[in-house]
Amino acid sequence: MVKSEKLKAIGQIYSCTAQLKTGKWAKTQRIGNNKRVPLNRDRILNTAFTLLNQYGLADLSMRRLATELGVAPGALYYHVKNKQELLASLASRILNDVPFPAEQGEIDRIFADVYSHLIPVKEAAEVVRLALALDPNQLQFLDHLTAYLTHPTGSQQAPLAALTLVHVALGFIEQDQTRYLLGNSPPPTEAPLPYREAIRAVFTGFLK
Repeated sequence: MVKSEKLKAIGQIYSCTAQLKTGKWAKTQRIGNNKRVPLNRDRILNTAFTLLNQYGLADLSMRRLATELGVAPGALYYHVKNKQELLASLASRILNDVPFPAEQGEIDRIFADVYSHLIPVKEAAEVVRLALALDPNQLQFLDHLTAYLTHPTGSQQAPLAALTLVHVALGFIEQDQTRYLLGNSPPPTEAPLPYREAIRAVFTGFLK
């Protein structure tokens, strides 16, 4: 009987070890009263966004993110492959709410919305720039913008026009965020005139 119980205990230990290795336990987050809340991609991205906005890009590490979520760092990799994918997903999330009007020629309105979406989020412009450098194909906003620009600029020019406009916008936003951070004052809520004029000038230059 004792031998049987020992074998059963050993079997439980092996079972626990196997579950840890396969990540069956790593995919949950413990919250209060020993309850386990499933860890998913949305929870990871929401927490990453909060960390970015509060502390900036330098403090957004996978280890810090795991600590905030109350899980082992390895648990994150079941949902995001690496930090590069995390940044690309964050960039897409920040820009996903930018609306694209049905009418053509509304590029000013689109990039005014880009400004208002990025300017309040600490180092958001740098996150988007990194996502573009790592893999521009992962940024859904760029695909939507390219499609929107196909009619006014032509299908061959549209990808370059979209990429150029985004980089011009990011440059202005990054500059404004830095200026207001150093001055310890809040950034503007609306796109300033130099930003809007630069977007219009680049867009006009690509018109067919």
